[in-house]
Amino acid sequence: MCGLIGFYDSNALSRSVLERIGQKMTDSIVHRGSDDSGLWVDEKVGIVFGHHRLSISETGKSGAQPMVSKSGRYVLVYNGEIYNHLSMREKTNNYKGGSDTESFLQCVEDHGFDYAVSQSNGMFAFVLWDKKERVLRFARDRLGEKPLYIGWVGGTLIFSSELRAARVHPDMRATVNQTALKAFLRFGYIPSPLCIYDGFMSLPAGGWLTLSEDCLKSRKDLLSNYKFYWNAFMTADKNKRLSEKLSEGRAINMIEAEVTRAVSERMVSEKPIGAFLSAGVDSSLVVSTMQQLSKQPIKTYTIGLEASQLNEAEQAYDIAKRLGTDHHELILNDKQAQDIVPKLADIYDEPFADISQIPTYLVSQFAKDDVSVVLTGDGGDEVFGGYNRHFQGQSLWDKMQWMPQDMRNFVGRQMGRIGPELWHKINPSNPYFGERMMKMGRAFSAESEDDLYRLFLSHWKDPSDVMISQKATHEWGLIDDDRFQYPKGMSFAERMMLGDTIHFLPNSVLTKLDRASMHFSLEARAPLLDHKLYEMAWRLPQEMKIRGRTGKWILRQILYRRLPRRLIERPKRGFTVPMSDWLRGPLKDWAYSLIRSDKLIAQGYLNPRPIQKAWEDHQSGKLNNGYRLWNIVMFQAWLNRWML
Repeated sequence: MCGLIGFYDSNALSRSVLERIGQKMTDSIVHRGSDDSGLWVDEKVGIVFGHHRLSISETGKSGAQPMVSKSGRYVLVYNGEIYNHLSMREKTNNYKGGSDTESFLQCVEDHGFDYAVSQSNGMFAFVLWDKKERVLRFARDRLGEKPLYIGWVGGTLIFSSELRAARVHPDMRATVNQTALKAFLRFGYIPSPLCIYDGFMSLPAGGWLTLSEDCLKSRKDLLSNYKFYWNAFMTADKNKRLSEKLSEGRAINMIEAEVTRAVSERMVSEKPIGAFLSAGVDSSLVVSTMQQLSKQPIKTYTIGLEASQLNEAEQAYDIAKRLGTDHHELILNDKQAQDIVPKLADIYDEPFADISQIPTYLVSQFAKDDVSVVLTGDGGDEVFGGYNRHFQGQSLWDKMQWMPQDMRNFVGRQMGRIGPELWHKINPSNPYFGERMMKMGRAFSAESEDDLYRLFLSHWKDPSDVMISQKATHEWGLIDDDRFQYPKGMSFAERMMLGDTIHFLPNSVLTKLDRASMHFSLEARAPLLDHKLYEMAWRLPQEMKIRGRTGKWILRQILYRRLPRRLIERPKRGFTVPMSDWLRGPLKDWAYSLIRSDKLIAQGYLNPRPIQKAWEDHQSGKLNNGYRLWNIVMFQAWLNRWML
């Protein structure tokens, strides 16, 4: 795991100038790995590669980057881990060491870049310069675990693991992309290929891009030229067609074997390894598998908040005790968690507003004291149907579609006017009930199943109302890409799972995990995102993933073999913080200082009128606008850090 930077400049700069710029960019991402760093420069072409390394599986110099192939033809800079790299090696001993970088680069030399990428099982972002063909190649892993930003600044092409590296390039003139801003206001994250800066893109998961020297000299448009070597929709459709009639017992055994393989491959490390443990199905499954494979107690990490309904530390402790892990628990008071908030805009150098970014930051910081690698349960919800919308969406649509649209709109408005506090009194044992009823009220305006799914994802129903500029175009990212058409015959739940896989997973869940963990040079691995496991999951019938109002059915069956049901079937409290309450209390003054009307008007991005209305309704308790306001506050905090 590490961070990469690079750029192409056709202005015939001297080697010393190229090195100085490259070193400054590389230094900006030192937090991603401080074990080693390297710089490679070709002043004749004007290409620079830089790298900061977190050494995990091959700690010697033989894995140092940027790496030049044995023939001298290829130069590689790469971020991530290839878990099957030893199987990619030809029958030869002509290797300096055991690094996956060397394995991949030799595979490129023997079989070409396309083949090497297709054979790689792992999380990765590759950048390769072919000296012979004079071609620059980019590729990102199938499900988007590792980031890769690419953009034009005048005649200079910049690429990096994080946007902060682009900001230190002397040619960078940052302007906010209005479509990306619109997307962020809607979702709380920016979906690839969009990027907050004009001229830049986030290479989508499973995507690759080839730029010849002619393309580089002519500043080839990036958004119209990237392609996909792996498509989550097509892969799901292909495997669904390959499904065979399996008994429940055989299907459970097959998935258990694949999970065990994926976890085993991700436990290979020369550095200490542990796991994040919540009280959920996914992390419990990963930890229980790790413990079965280990001769020593696995180190597990959980954090919680004092006096919070959202604290699941006690549940996680019960699971850890039963499994026999070496469990570490950190209980924080609200102020300790709130102290992180002003740092978020620096850690997330593109606007980001998933409130679970705070506990993810804290648990990463906590784990790094002991280990350099953690396994997580991320991906289980998207692959096996774990979100409430997956098993409640169809039921909700069936119940409301008989109503005329005007009646649905009326019912939705009335549900909203009740307010979350009154809804919560109906079901006080569920801390999310009030907010979920508010979401349901908004969902009543949906005109189709796909429209309902989009409403599930949206914080602001129409972000244009909040923006001053009306130049933004379609902000839905790959959901609106013709290459991602929902396969025929898939249920509403399956379509939502696919949508989450290309949209919510890489741009929210995995962005949060990457930035939080890598801020502390902590490598986070997600075995439930193994692409072979993904393919097998789509060979299962839906009822083995979603059964009634229960998601992740088949993963639960595996856990029943390892843990008592009472530890699995307890209400999940969540891995988050009470942001709505904080915006009414301890964070109120700080947040309001960022969204004052005079400040919004002066900056020229956001319309103060609907924002002030949302703020007043939230403060009075009339509505719970916590999520919507958090999007605004996080954009403003980002603006202060990176644009002013």
